[in-house]
Amino acid sequence: MGIEDYFVSDEFFNALGRIKNIIERNGPNDGVTFIEFVISCAIKYSILMSDGDKLSTEGLTEFVCKLCDKLNEKDRRERLSAFDLSVDEEIVSLYKDEIFKKFDIPKEMENDPNVIDKCVDYIYERLVIPDYIYHSFSSGSYDSILEHGLNPQYSNPYQKEIDEIDKIFEKHGISMIFGWQKLNCNGKVSYATTPSVCYYYGCGSPEWFSHFVGESMNFHPDFYAKAAFVINDHDAARDNIRRLMEEYDFSEEEKERVLTFFEDKWKVYAGKSPMLMIKKDTSDAERRRAYYASEEDSYFHTIQEHLSYALHSGYPDRNTDEIIPVDDAIFVKLPSYPLVRKKIMSSSIGDTSKTENMLYNGYSGISL
Repeated sequence: MGIEDYFVSDEFFNALGRIKNIIERNGPNDGVTFIEFVISCAIKYSILMSDGDKLSTEGLTEFVCKLCDKLNEKDRRERLSAFDLSVDEEIVSLYKDEIFKKFDIPKEMENDPNVIDKCVDYIYERLVIPDYIYHSFSSGSYDSILEHGLNPQYSNPYQKEIDEIDKIFEKHGISMIFGWQKLNCNGKVSYATTPSVCYYYGCGSPEWFSHFVGESMNFHPDFYAKAAFVINDHDAARDNIRRLMEEYDFSEEEKERVLTFFEDKWKVYAGKSPMLMIKKDTSDAERRRAYYASEEDSYFHTIQEHLSYALHSGYPDRNTDEIIPVDDAIFVKLPSYPLVRKKIMSSSIGDTSKTENMLYNGYSGISL
C-alpha cells in the first residue's frame, strides 16, 4: 500500500480511532480540523522518511498512533480544541525520534556537531529544499485534472448559471453567495506549499458550491447548518438556502429557480470524496540549497529548532496563472468526513490493542 491509498485504509482508521472521542464531541468543522491535522502531520512524516521521490509509508501507522496519543495527552491535561492544534515541541520531538531511529543515533549524541550537521542536511534536503505543491479537489474532477493538468484557463461549465443565480441574490442585497469564486477562479489556479489545509479544502470542494449551500458568510453559524455539504446532508443544505431566501423575501419564481439550480448541482457535486495532488518541484533547488547553507546557522542551532522550522515552512494559499502539469504528480485519496465518522465510531475501529497487534506483527512495513 502506498501513500495514494493509505488514508482510506482501515490501518489509518484504526490509528485515527485513538482520538475518536475528541472528534465525536466536536462539530463537523472542528472535526475536519482534527482529521486534517493528523493527515498533514502524516504527509510530512512520509516526505521526511522518503527515499528519493518515493513517499514512504513505512512506519507511518506507528507514527500516527504516537501522534494521536500525544493529542489525547494534551486533551487530558486541558480539553483540546481545534484552535489549539499546532506542531509544537512535543510533536516535533516525534519526528526527531524517527530521524534518530533511522540513523541509529543515541539520544546522548544529539548535541554532537557532526550529528547536528548530518540530521540538518537530511531534514532540509527533504522538507525545505524541494518545493512541494499541494492541490486538493473533489474526486469528481480527477479525470479532468489528469487530462488537462491544473489549468488556469479552465472554464466552469456552469458559469452562466452561477452568474444568473448570483444576480438574483445580489438583487436582494446578498453578496458573495458563492464565496470568492470569481476572485479565486478566473484565470488562476490556487495551490498550497504545505499540506496543512489540504483536507479542509478537499472536503469543501468545489468551494463555490459549499459556500452556496452553507459556508458563505451569509449563513450565520448560530442559525444555519454551515457544514451541510461536508457532512453530505441534502436536506440541511436545501433548508439553508430556502430559509435564507425566505428571510430576504425572494419571490416564488426566484425560489423555484434557485432550488432547481441547487438540486441539479447537488447531483453533480455531493457525495464525492476529496483527493490531494502532491507534486515535487526541484527547479529552484540549487538556489534554495545555497541560501539555506549560508543562512541556517544564523537562526537555529539545535536539531529541534531546525526541524521545527522545516515542519512549519510553506504557504497555505498561493496561485498562478500558469498551467501546473501533473504527469509526475502523486494523487492521494482522502476519506470523506462522513466515512471517517462511520469508520472510527464503529465498534471495531479505535481498538488500540488491535492497532498495536497490527504494528508488532509487521503490517506497518508498507512503502510506495
